[in-house]
Order: sequence, then C-alpha cells, then structure tokens
Amino acid sequence: MFAVHREAAIPSPLNPLNLLNPLNPATQWLHGRYHNPRAKGPSNLRTFRAKAPLNFRTLSAEGAVKEAIPSPLNRLNLFIRNAAYFIKNYLISITNKEVSIMKYTFLGHACFKIDTGKERLLFDPFLTGNGQAAVTADKVRCDYILLSHAHSDHFGDANEIALRTGARVVAIPEVIGLFSKSLSNFQPMNLGGTYHADFGDVKMVQAFHSCGAAGGTPCGFIISFKDGPVVYYSGDTALFGDMKLFGELYDIDYAILPIGDNYTMGPDDAILAGKFLKAKHVIPLHYNTWPVISQNAESFKTKAKEEGLDVIVVRPGETIDL
Repeated sequence: MFAVHREAAIPSPLNPLNLLNPLNPATQWLHGRYHNPRAKGPSNLRTFRAKAPLNFRTLSAEGAVKEAIPSPLNRLNLFIRNAAYFIKNYLISITNKEVSIMKYTFLGHACFKIDTGKERLLFDPFLTGNGQAAVTADKVRCDYILLSHAHSDHFGDANEIALRTGARVVAIPEVIGLFSKSLSNFQPMNLGGTYHADFGDVKMVQAFHSCGAAGGTPCGFIISFKDGPVVYYSGDTALFGDMKLFGELYDIDYAILPIGDNYTMGPDDAILAGKFLKAKHVIPLHYNTWPVISQNAESFKTKAKEEGLDVIVVRPGETIDL
C-alpha cells in the first residue's frame, strides 16, 4: 500500500457539499496535510499536492485503485472537524474585522460633534462669541448640522458653516427659513418625525423651551446609529414627563443634557431626567459659559453617582469614544 500523489483543483471550503470531501482545504488543514507555498491560506484558484491519501483511496499490490468506504463514525468525525474549522475562521474574521469607533467631541457650551468614522454630525454650532469654544467656525468640518432651535447660542455659525461645507441641515422648517437662500441642502422635520439617514435614524422629539424663530418649536433628537449607540440630545429644555416614555421606547446609551439652570433645567432636574430616560451615561453641557449658568460639573457627577447614574464630564476640546 502506498500513497497516491495527485494534483487537483481545491474545492471551495465554503461549499457545504464539500464538508466530507478530503480535498477540501479545511480537511487538509485539520489533518495537518495541507501545504501550499504559494498562498497564505486555502484558495480554490490554486492547486496542491497531497502528502498523504485523504480520499480513502488505496492501491492494491497489482496497482488497481480501490475505493475504501469510511465508517459512519469516521465521516461524523470528519464533519465535526470541518465544522470546527469553519467556526474558528469565522470567529477570526469577526474579531479581526476593523471596527469604527464613534467619537464625541465637545466644542463648548452646547456645541458638539459626533464622528461615526464616515459621517460627521455637528450640533448647535455656536462658536463665534463663545468663550468656551475649542475651535473657530472656519475650521469645523461636518457632513450634517443638527439644530435644536434658533437662539443665537445654538444657531450661531450654522449658516456660515453650511455655506462653506455643504453640510445637510436638519431642523424644523421655521429654523431652516433663517438660512441663506443660496442653500438648498436641507432635511426639514417636525416633532415625531424620523429621518432615515445613512448613519442611522434621527427621531425629532419635543423640548420645553422657546424657539427663537417665529412659529417654530424647540426640539431634541434621539439618534439610533447603525451598529452603534442610541444617543439622546435634549437641546435646551426643562424636565418633562415624556422623558419616561423615551426611556421606555429607546435603549438610550448616552443622554446629552443641559445642567446650567436659569434658561434650562439645572443639575437636580438633569439627574431626574437621566433616571426617567434610563440612560446608561449622561453627558452634561450648557453650563459655565456665563455666570448665570455657572455649575460645578464634578459635584453634579458625584451626586448623580449617588442616584445610580454614570456621568461623563467632557471638557471643551476633549474627545471620548462612544
């Protein structure tokens, strides 16, 4: 008895019909007999020379080829080994897959940017005249501008940035009406509506505040990112009961809330809002820009922790992973 050496095309290791085929690279690999110096891994476009008989063929003393019939136990064993090979390589493929980490950058006051790795979302871009601003308006790069309302400390540099970048503006119609007539890249929305964007779904929800645009209403956003977190940005708002409903309808990972008081809810109400929302993390903003909204973010974080809330304090110019 001696081995048959042969050269043959490698069957696809992904074809279920080849699970029991001894020429399958999976089988060769599992038995330690696969060798192809021209490739790092199995390829059905290359050929190999088997080092030992794997298709149960043997030669009699007269040289006649005979087909040995493997036992059911051997076939089961071969099937299990092939399945293990596929599972192993699948796990390797998903663990080695490049994962894009979403980033949150606080730019000061109520302006922040979320970078998905593909798209850049800019919120309430008040930068010029903002003593906290971590960047000037002419340096900002974005693909979307989301506006909660039209007060100057939120609308800010939106028009200039939209003109320069061509970013799509997401806002209620009355706020969109404040932009230059030469702009046309808008996504008008209203409360309760959902915008299905490339990066995920944007739900526009109510906020309790004034708007700054005649006939308009303030809003917040609940964004369900594709393969990413759920982020709620309340915009300027008071505490309100429907935040409980948001917490029931959405599994909110990050709630971005104002804590400055006077114009919006203060720290105590923001803690209650975080509990209503069942948020995993709370990121505070809209504080310390002026004395009237002066707050101690670390004290807020400590008190929130006592209530079971995780607060992430992000300073202007800092970036965190979401």
